[in-house]
Amino acid sequence: MKRVRNRQASPKQRQAPPEKARPQPPKRRRTLKRKPLLVLLAGSVIMNFILLILLLLPSEKGTLNETVATVGSEKIDRNTWMNAMEREIGRETLQRLINEQVMEAAAKSYKLKVTEEEVDLELALLTASDRQLTIGNHEQSLREQIRANLILEKVLTHDIVIEDDEIQAYYDEHRSLYNVPTSYRTYVIVTDTEEEAKQTIEEVKDGSNFELLAKERSIDIQSSNLGGDLGYINTSTELMDDKILKAAKDLEKGQLSDPIRLEDGTYAVIRVNDVIEEKNFEFDAVKEQVKRVLAMEQLPLNVRPEVFWKEFKVDWIYQEKK
Repeated sequence: MKRVRNRQASPKQRQAPPEKARPQPPKRRRTLKRKPLLVLLAGSVIMNFILLILLLLPSEKGTLNETVATVGSEKIDRNTWMNAMEREIGRETLQRLINEQVMEAAAKSYKLKVTEEEVDLELALLTASDRQLTIGNHEQSLREQIRANLILEKVLTHDIVIEDDEIQAYYDEHRSLYNVPTSYRTYVIVTDTEEEAKQTIEEVKDGSNFELLAKERSIDIQSSNLGGDLGYINTSTELMDDKILKAAKDLEKGQLSDPIRLEDGTYAVIRVNDVIEEKNFEFDAVKEQVKRVLAMEQLPLNVRPEVFWKEFKVDWIYQEKK
């Protein structure tokens, strides 16, 4: 993994989330494919935050007047906190919830459905294109986000016609995008010496938390900030020391490697948390997905779910007064 040679930066290290629903082809512009999923993923983060706040709402142990923070003798109560939260992210969160319900209603009206096979395909392609994608225990949440994104795309493109020969030509041109290599969700701790690497292995075996050790000890700055997380790596991963991938291939899930001497003379200890096996998708399996990709490219850049609000009679608290 070549990026660990630079202790201050990793040029192709983790990107912000996710946010790409499909791999980026070399010639066709696909920014339209990225935007809907980015919105959904960002919305999911906000929603999770809101849900966390809701869990802290008044219960047997708390009231709206309960003090949640103090600054010297000044107090901040729960009601003040919740009101601030609503002002700052309430509108965006409600808008996202409305858009999801509007898209569900539109899909039902247009008789559009999303199958589990379609979600599986999207998940595989997303994993291949975004190696920092977090799955693990969050797979169900991610699948729900993908499903919502597929509904959005299907609704927005339901009346766009794409000819079969154009679909076939796109697939032939970008076939490599549909050959997904085996990918390994890998965590790393990089040390200056082999002795430090061996000590790290012993500490993890004795019960120390790998991610915390990575933050405290790893000299690869960017991965250490992420608890050592390198994301999903495979044969197409750029700026990667080959020894990292070679070691990952030989490990079982959860197993620690022996110290790995990197090309710059430092040592790495890795752990593989997940493995996604190689998948090759033939034309018939991805025809509808390719069709949707091409249809999305024909949409105006500013198209948004809000254009359906009037049709499905949306009314909300932030409605402008006439």
